[in-house]
Amino acid sequence: MKKIGLLIGVLMLLFKAYAQDYPKDYFRSPVDFPIALAGNFGEIRGGHFHAGIDIKTQQVEGKNIYAAADGYVVRIKVSLYGYGKVLYVRHPNGYTTVYAHLQKFNPEIEDYINKIQYAQKKFTVEAFPKAGELTVKKGDVIAISGNTGGSGGPHLHFEIRESGSEIPINPLLFGFDVKDTKPPLLKTLGVYPLNEVSWVNKQNEPQYFKIQKSDDGFSLSGNPKIEVAGKIGFGLEANDYLDAAPNRCGVYSVLLTKNGVPVYQHEMEKIPFDETRFINTHVDYFAWNKNNQRVQRSYLQPYNELSIYKNMLNKGQLFFLSDTTFLMEYQVKDAYLNTSSLKFEITSVNEPISFERASTDSLLFRFDDDNFFSNENVSISIPEGCLYDDIFFHYEEKAPVENAISKVFHIQDLYTPLQDYIWITLPVDSNYFNQSEKVLAVSLDEKNKLLSAEGGKFSNGKISFRTRSFGPYCLMVDTTPPTIKPVNISSGKNMANEVFIQVKIEDDLSGIKTYNGYINGKWELFEFDKKTGLMTFYFNKFENTNGKHQLTIEVTDERRNLNKLEIDFIR
Repeated sequence: MKKIGLLIGVLMLLFKAYAQDYPKDYFRSPVDFPIALAGNFGEIRGGHFHAGIDIKTQQVEGKNIYAAADGYVVRIKVSLYGYGKVLYVRHPNGYTTVYAHLQKFNPEIEDYINKIQYAQKKFTVEAFPKAGELTVKKGDVIAISGNTGGSGGPHLHFEIRESGSEIPINPLLFGFDVKDTKPPLLKTLGVYPLNEVSWVNKQNEPQYFKIQKSDDGFSLSGNPKIEVAGKIGFGLEANDYLDAAPNRCGVYSVLLTKNGVPVYQHEMEKIPFDETRFINTHVDYFAWNKNNQRVQRSYLQPYNELSIYKNMLNKGQLFFLSDTTFLMEYQVKDAYLNTSSLKFEITSVNEPISFERASTDSLLFRFDDDNFFSNENVSISIPEGCLYDDIFFHYEEKAPVENAISKVFHIQDLYTPLQDYIWITLPVDSNYFNQSEKVLAVSLDEKNKLLSAEGGKFSNGKISFRTRSFGPYCLMVDTTPPTIKPVNISSGKNMANEVFIQVKIEDDLSGIKTYNGYINGKWELFEFDKKTGLMTFYFNKFENTNGKHQLTIEVTDERRNLNKLEIDFIR
């Protein structure tokens, strides 16, 4: 009996260690239909870990969104990016729920934020109502689902945060009725030499091995022999799939053992926002961005301040120095403790090999120091806290591409990530000094196609800008104003049967900066969807509905090019 009691005690301790005990029956579902997920907490996203769950809304907008518990609204935000229209509700139990990508708020909240928008004459606003100013009850309809902001399709992004710290917590730990009986799917094993004398199968570069699923579990495809020497790290690509939807989701926990001894573990219980960009070092950034393989490292690079790790042996950086074979095992779990495992052997060979770098004239930039590069053309400043590891810095100048007014400046590469902003200064040809307000820096992809507009400020014959990406850059000139195309309105049209006015605005280089709509000279609230370029004014906000009216749309881009459209209509 004592042994049974001890075993039960150990199991209880293990379960408690797996995740903090969160209230399981306090929050109701924010929707009134079965929850199916398009994404989950901790999932790998560009530049961040996903901070909530994405609840599918049956591929449409317009579903009722309900308050998960009693509380009051503490924040309302309308943005072109990220969460789009989003609502934050604080609850008495110390948590705050977040509802994002909304189409609109309930009438009371909508009226509250509309007044602010009209007062500021801006669509994008943010408000912080006082405690008790906008109260909600559990089950109240607080919004209508949508597809606003950075959303890639209709859904509700739902979060639970600690109210005091604003740290997001995995909502799947709160007892929502989400069906998941499927264990994670393991896809790729990465093995990494971590210094210049380490190797994997005689190579000083990462080696990747496909993982296959069988009736017995998971194993390496083809049963390859893996020989290593020196300091080695491992990585694993694994996804989770839930019962109600085919969407790829992230796993909750990854544990790596060496001969049964834990050497690495992470859990997706909570991730502070000020840590989330460290996803760039948590994943194998090259494999992710080059080959679309989401391999998560099972070791830490020097600059990694994520708090998701535990059971670490030498930060997961393992030494293989003797002629021995080791049994390695991954155990991967989802939030409902469905588990998959991978066992594989590593043969350690006591045979150090020295590998020469391809270029011996590269500059060594250290992750824990400020780094600078300059020549007669460029200046690059990389402050401490930008690099995750030491790098050998590469710089090269190449011939101009189409529409460029400068050479192409290759600064490191597209596959070396940055945690924070660096500063770059590029020279402007003197022939364009008289157009200096129209000159901007742009980043290019591997095929020299426009990737993004970086902008920049002109001073003393140069353009300076900050960025969080290495890669090719050049300068271009933007003198072309944005385009404005009417969608459902034309000169003299009777709009009495229309619910809204809609126009489409686009800019082909520097990007749209301001967009304003006026009716009869009065500023009106035109909603703007950056994804589609659609500006929309709903007539339910229109006070004067009789007679002839004049619509005016004014749009500028980031280089102050202005376009204006005027149309008379009847209503």
